[in-house]
Amino acid sequence: WNINYPKLDRFDLKRYSKILLYTPKVAFSFFFKRFQVNLADGLSLNGYLRNDTAQNSLNISDSLGCQRVLFHDNSFKESHVNENISDLELLVSQLKRKNIKPVILTPPVLPTYSKFANKIRLKRNHDIINAICAKYKCDYFDYFTDSRFVQRDFHDNDHLNSIGAEKFSKIINIEILERK
Repeated sequence: WNINYPKLDRFDLKRYSKILLYTPKVAFSFFFKRFQVNLADGLSLNGYLRNDTAQNSLNISDSLGCQRVLFHDNSFKESHVNENISDLELLVSQLKRKNIKPVILTPPVLPTYSKFANKIRLKRNHDIINAICAKYKCDYFDYFTDSRFVQRDFHDNDHLNSIGAEKFSKIINIEILERK
């Protein structure tokens, strides 16, 4: 769509090399395989990667959910809030100029994550998103605590697995895309 992130230096190699979009660990694993990798290996015809989720309970618990929230809280930088708002507004306005109707959504998480989330920060995020949506006339859909998602749908406390991704895709299709 020819939308550029203005803060990414025009000499940043990520603009010119897809391999630099990956973490160094992943990039080196590709290197050692002489870049003979199939990124679509294991994908079903419908585009989903099937994973055995029988053991996902090892990744899901109150203590792991709390640890994950703490990780996210420690990653949060108050000094970046206004910059992030500006970036989001820039993206939304660019999409609108190209006659693309932006939609903002919050994906689902398990209660083992959401119950530990900072309620003040969540409210602030909702207020910011709602203000942007009002300003640019776009829609916001919040699935953060959507009860249709259960442990079987998750890889860990805050990431859907292939079952949950397929379920979420169908919900998005019905509730957002077909509604337009």
